[in-house]
Amino acid sequence: MTDIETIQPSEPTGIPEDVSREMPPVRKVVSPRGIIIVIVCALLISGAGLYRLKSRKPNVGEKTTTATLRDTELFFGSAQPVRSGSSVSIPIQIRTGANTVSAVALIIRYDPKLLTNVTIEPGRFFPNPTILAQSVNADIGKALLTIGTLSPRQGEGMIAVFRATIMAALSSAMTLAFDSATQVAALGENTNVVKKTTNLTLPISP
Repeated sequence: MTDIETIQPSEPTGIPEDVSREMPPVRKVVSPRGIIIVIVCALLISGAGLYRLKSRKPNVGEKTTTATLRDTELFFGSAQPVRSGSSVSIPIQIRTGANTVSAVALIIRYDPKLLTNVTIEPGRFFPNPTILAQSVNADIGKALLTIGTLSPRQGEGMIAVFRATIMAALSSAMTLAFDSATQVAALGENTNVVKKTTNLTLPISP
């Protein structure tokens, strides 16, 4: 009688052998823009308030969530008095404090009867920022810029630049103001980390 060789079965893989041989390697690719959108969508809700996690009772022995660290300030850089009919470029500054900032949604209010040719663009604070939203509503005087980065950072610098042309003097001063919906997202935080915003008023000379 012919001897029969006993073959020990290999470790089960959960995939039939003939199928696993035919399956190509899986490679997940997520674009940088996609990553930024995930970050911002999770942390920012433009104009609709802040995104908040649903509260739940902690299990026994589980650490409770710490309060949001709001340590970031937004303000306008210094600028000289401006003249009627001239163009102005005003830096918008950020001071992150202890927050590691990953995205910013700026909404700037201005007088549409006084300023024209308004633009708002990213500054140099974020390396290679991704623009997620950018618009100007000249009817109501609102400039919006939402940007994010794959390299979150701390520090102080120019997060954006506001540019405009001053029309014939209808006022002795121009004011730029941060809308209450302006928000900043930071690593490890679930809500807006802005602690303080400072508006700007500049005198206009004829």
